[in-house]
Amino acid sequence: MKENDYDIGPEVCKLAHTIRRMVDSSQRHKYIDNMLGSTNGWVLGYIAKSSGDVYQKDLEKQFSIRRSSVSKMLSSLEEKGLVVREGVKGDARLKRLVLTDKARKIHAIAEEDRAENERALRNGITDEEISAFMSVLKKIEKNAWEQTKREGDNAYL
Repeated sequence: MKENDYDIGPEVCKLAHTIRRMVDSSQRHKYIDNMLGSTNGWVLGYIAKSSGDVYQKDLEKQFSIRRSSVSKMLSSLEEKGLVVREGVKGDARLKRLVLTDKARKIHAIAEEDRAENERALRNGITDEEISAFMSVLKKIEKNAWEQTKREGDNAYL
């Protein structure tokens, strides 16, 4: 295979769209999406799986999104009764993000769906192939960030 047989960007976009179609076709996903929206599900999952306290700045870094976007998202999650911001002793400005029981139940359903989708995506692929794919994917992501920095977008740095 020659270097120029594939353009990485369009192939990654095509893969992302195909995976999105697969995920969107799940009945559990439709239920969860109606409850909170797709991006909010990622945020709830991150908070639920975190071994320590999670703050807004952690979400900004983890998902590479701006402060204003995270703030709007958290306000929406609070309105839906899924997240509570708790003050931290010693720093009135800092607010820890805590999931409600309602959010934990939704997260459990989402985890079942995620596990089923992951099994489907990995079907017929060896652990070695997955490892190589992930290694290449991380390199592509790093290259894209380096190009972004060269172009002057320092919003996430």
